[in-house]
Amino acid sequence: MRKVHPDQLEMHKTFGNGKLKPDKNISISRRTFLHKSIVSGGVVGAATYGWWPLINTIDIAHAAGNVNFAWVSDTHLYPKSLNTRFVDKAERAFKEIEAMKPDFMMFGGDLAQKGDPVELRLGAQLLKAVTVPKYFIPGEHDWYLDMGKLWNSEFGESPWSKNINGIHFVGLNTVGQAPDYWSAKKMSPK
Repeated sequence: MRKVHPDQLEMHKTFGNGKLKPDKNISISRRTFLHKSIVSGGVVGAATYGWWPLINTIDIAHAAGNVNFAWVSDTHLYPKSLNTRFVDKAERAFKEIEAMKPDFMMFGGDLAQKGDPVELRLGAQLLKAVTVPKYFIPGEHDWYLDMGKLWNSEFGESPWSKNINGIHFVGLNTVGQAPDYWSAKKMSPK
């Protein structure tokens, strides 16, 4: 014989044979329900009235034309001798971008896994498959090993700012402004 959980027994008592039975301990008339609903709606409406200008729609400037761009980030490339899975996926992504022919490509950081020169140069080599203009934002994995020296020489300095078809793009470097604690304490992984 199958054991029945106490919750199932309680539900069976409450709902019995699939029919809902009202709880006799709760008594509310239709009139009371409507009255409380109207008062609650009024209170919520009055309380949120001052917020309306903040959540209302506003007009925004429109670009002169359309901009189609590709965004790629977090490839976390390892040297091919260690792992080709990430390299294969990055190559596939770059081929797909090239086939789409966007106006430009934005790379959002973490091209390399450890910031190793081998990884960054591998990334630069793979990115040659993309012929559209490319803009780069460094990630912490790209930066910390040599505090961005190789990144800046391969991919350019940041922050940067560009107007493309009437839209202003800004690429920030949030990792490059920190003090170099690694080198000062001789804690660099290399």
